[in-house]
Amino acid sequence: MHIPHRISLARAWTQIHQDTSLLRVQRFFQKPTNLCSQTKVRLRLESSHAVESVILNGQELPLEAEKTLNFGYDWDITVALLTRNQLVVSWLLSDPVPPETPPKFDACLEIFAP
Repeated sequence: MHIPHRISLARAWTQIHQDTSLLRVQRFFQKPTNLCSQTKVRLRLESSHAVESVILNGQELPLEAEKTLNFGYDWDITVALLTRNQLVVSWLLSDPVPPETPPKFDACLEIFAP
């Protein structure tokens, strides 16, 4: 198996204020260039706390389908990519006062080219 090219999505997250029971952050990113028909793009997310939901371009990604250890999540998003993509990650708030920042988390795209 080839080593994937990684694109970090660590920066440019903004908090969305919609619901007092959830902490939501969003980020926009462009579709990677030079993808061929055999290229696979995976979204990887690692979080210090369990994620409540992950939404890519308005479609919720299944959390239980490809969850790995230590709140690590991994999805094949190849067919879901648009020219401009919106990613929203949510956590349940355990305290009635929202925290200043979201839990520690890391997100990236992994591109597997033939």
